[in-house]
Amino acid sequence: MTKKNLWIVAGLMLMTGLVLYASCHRFLCSREIGVSEKSMPSPVVVEQYARKTVYGELGGVPVEIPSLFAEYVEHDGDPGWSEKIAEPQSARERGAKLASFGFSIRYPDMVGKDSPAHLADYKNRKIGSTTWIRVGINSARMYSGSGSIGRLAENSLNRMLSTSSRPPYQYKKLSYKQYGLNVYVPKGFDAENNVPYRKHKDAEDVFVGVDSDGGVISYIKCSNRPIESAPCEHHFDLEPKMHADVSVSYRRGMLSEWREIQESVTRVVLNFSVTKNN
Repeated sequence: MTKKNLWIVAGLMLMTGLVLYASCHRFLCSREIGVSEKSMPSPVVVEQYARKTVYGELGGVPVEIPSLFAEYVEHDGDPGWSEKIAEPQSARERGAKLASFGFSIRYPDMVGKDSPAHLADYKNRKIGSTTWIRVGINSARMYSGSGSIGRLAENSLNRMLSTSSRPPYQYKKLSYKQYGLNVYVPKGFDAENNVPYRKHKDAEDVFVGVDSDGGVISYIKCSNRPIESAPCEHHFDLEPKMHADVSVSYRRGMLSEWREIQESVTRVVLNFSVTKNN
């Protein structure tokens, strides 16, 4: 082999070695942090879980939210699935507007998954008897504005009470209240089996809470399925202290405590305020 050929072979071996080293280094780095390159999370997700506290502005109020109470955080300006990040991550550390987030909390003591005992209790909960509830918050671009719960109730009831609505989605208002709530239920009977539409597998009762002036303060829908885990979805807002609305999910068996649940969740969210002037 000529001297020239030896140099060519040596060069190729060196290049091969460098490529193998780079590949192994990237593989080992990925193994070291416990993920593969293909499963690396997006910058938004990395940022969310890399810090202990979420800072921002919630409904016009500066807040600091412990990470265990800030799941699936979304800020104004966060990208969709196929969009690029609108601004550097560091620009969203403080003062950025929170668009939505959620958390699970246990009623009535209002503790989160903030200790091994509480986390174990959450994991071992029974859906037919649990008092863990799920809370979702919308503000900024995700918020429909002051009076949104009243508009939700008005628009929903106009549609449900309309004679043009088809069963089991045509409703009537009951003459009595339940737990202090106005009650609306599917009306009529199924002609095929003479079973009330209120017992239809997809039927829901609707409950509306109003204040002393008649303003809507709560809008609640509950499944009519005859099971202990039948869910309710409870909507209210935090006006005027925060420009945000709240949705809470819990078992229908907890509906009698709707007012206490609303007040307890409100206190928890308002206590995220940095100033604590609640």
